[in-house]
Amino acid sequence: MIKLILVVGLCALAVVATGQRRPLGAPANADPSEEGVRRAMSFALHEYNKASNDMYAHKIEKINSVTKQIVSGVNYVFDVDITRTKCRKPTSDLANCESYSDPGSSKAVNCLFTVYSVPWLGTHEVKKTTCS
Repeated sequence: MIKLILVVGLCALAVVATGQRRPLGAPANADPSEEGVRRAMSFALHEYNKASNDMYAHKIEKINSVTKQIVSGVNYVFDVDITRTKCRKPTSDLANCESYSDPGSSKAVNCLFTVYSVPWLGTHEVKKTTCS
């Protein structure tokens, strides 16, 4: 019993010492430049472009927020603004595709992508896409 109390006390002390206030496994803000985030975001955009009936590719114009949650893999949620580019699909070089500047042609939309990733298996799956 004393060992159990000691273990619980040490865990509580570790949480206080690190300043962690969210439960383990809860979603947390993620750095957009993190490699896993970039891969999952790129995958989500690739799937969006693949599913779109538009003959032009879209690219991310602005990243509003990114969260990740550690589960049996990683759940990423991306809130991004995407715009239409001048590059016809399929394109493998979105970074060098110029976006339209006028609002009518750019067809800018805000999208929320949820991507489940298992990095050690190299798999990604878009679980949900909502654009408005």
